[in-house]
Amino acid sequence: MRSGWRWLGPGLIGAGVLVAVAGVVGGLAADDEDPTTAPVSASSSTTTPATTSRSAPTSTSALTTSSTARPTTTTAPPVEDPNQFAAGFQQAFRTGDLAYAIARLHPANATRYGADACRQYLERITRPDPSFTLGQPGPIESWDWVTDGRSQVFPSALPVPASRAGPAGQTQRFTLHAVLHDGVWKWFTDCGTPI
Repeated sequence: MRSGWRWLGPGLIGAGVLVAVAGVVGGLAADDEDPTTAPVSASSSTTTPATTSRSAPTSTSALTTSSTARPTTTTAPPVEDPNQFAAGFQQAFRTGDLAYAIARLHPANATRYGADACRQYLERITRPDPSFTLGQPGPIESWDWVTDGRSQVFPSALPVPASRAGPAGQTQRFTLHAVLHDGVWKWFTDCGTPI
């Protein structure tokens, strides 16, 4: 019985050396992979020696799984291009698209005036207006939205020059402002009396 134990220690050491060598070789091979194309797996590394008999020496084996887990990254939602916003907004106001005007109104408008007041206001002003024109969006800037004696600063607002024909045929020029909300540009207006 004692002679069986004599081989157990060297056998386990040998198995451990084989596992270590396999791990080093596998690690070197994994380092040569392109991280943008390497598969991502979430397996764990486990080494389990086989059991041996007390009566006679037996060969030992090891079960090895390797891990090539890569950190996962979260992709931010796409952000609407300012020029796409300007083109879509211009088209909506030229055609009188009330659904677009409401959907693209920044939530701060409803906070200041109430959602119903803003809807009613937009129902009154949104009509087909072929003269409505938006220019090239300017650079992102800090903007203080001031209406009805109230003020709110937005550090990253998009200014867009706009114009439309007035009631007497004169051109009315103004600057439309929009702020990103959930990846899309949303605009501001004065819906009437604040709540």
